[in-house]
Amino acid sequence: MGLGVGMDKERREMKRFLWLLVPLLLQAKEVDMLKNAEVFIVEMANTYGFKKPLLQKLFSQTTFQAKTLNIYNTPFKAYKNDASWKRYKKHIITDKKINDAKKFLQRYHDTLEKAENIYKVPKEYIAAFIGVESNFGRFKGKHNILDSLATLAFFKNRKQDFFRFELEHFLLMCRDKGINPLTQTGSFAGAMGCVQQLPSVHHLYGVDFDGDGDKNLFSMQDCIGTIANFMHENGWENDALVTMQASYGAKRYEGLVTGYDKIYTIETLKESGIVPVQFFPQTKASLLQLRDTDHDELWLGAHNFRVLTAYNNSTNYAMAIHQIAQRLMYLKQKH
Repeated sequence: MGLGVGMDKERREMKRFLWLLVPLLLQAKEVDMLKNAEVFIVEMANTYGFKKPLLQKLFSQTTFQAKTLNIYNTPFKAYKNDASWKRYKKHIITDKKINDAKKFLQRYHDTLEKAENIYKVPKEYIAAFIGVESNFGRFKGKHNILDSLATLAFFKNRKQDFFRFELEHFLLMCRDKGINPLTQTGSFAGAMGCVQQLPSVHHLYGVDFDGDGDKNLFSMQDCIGTIANFMHENGWENDALVTMQASYGAKRYEGLVTGYDKIYTIETLKESGIVPVQFFPQTKASLLQLRDTDHDELWLGAHNFRVLTAYNNSTNYAMAIHQIAQRLMYLKQKH
């Protein structure tokens, strides 16, 4: 290794170390969250008519979350090419998950049938979404949403603008529903309820599917309607292909750039030695790479696969939903 290359590596490691150190230093200083919220408070007052004293009081009671900030300050890992597919599927696509999904389909049969008929989305995909997101409502998260979103919105990280947007929608949601922002809990990234909706997703796609007059984040019926509505609005094509495996004649793939958003014509893929295992009905496809212990799997993603990644931009995530749904469909046909 040349001296220049070694120095570049050292500089990268030092930069990474400093990024990791910043949240800890901020925590040690007992961060004044209200001071960091001043500009945001003015914007919310001017744009949406929030009372400044109310927001000032609110943010004076928020707590800086160093561990949460640290997650988004570590070097970005492209989940489009996640190297942990074997570990991911081992924990997500389990026999227990499939059995729980079958029970879920039975328990909420009428609601799922209603959602399938209205939104033209298979009930098995709805069930798979809820299974992956919250383990069928068992996991809803214990993090304080306001603390998490305020930390990520007011302190530098790779998705700061995104979390500022989510904090805005969170406060609007709380005002509309008449709920206390200080007491809401969910994931470290601000997702809530039985399908782990971000505030903006709830605002755009949330539905009152049980007819009680409220789009309830914790009502399973509303969550079923919401995820079906999300898939429908993002262009789900019923009875259309989601993804198909391809062959490439090797154990490891090191050719074209892969990812759910890396789209190629089928001709280009074939010219590169990538061949669908069956007839692929679309002229273009995403090139998906799943890394296992000693080999890679290549898959071609159709439009419906990109709909799945719209909820969480991870190839592994979308593939897990697809494979759970396919197993449920197979079991239904078998019986």
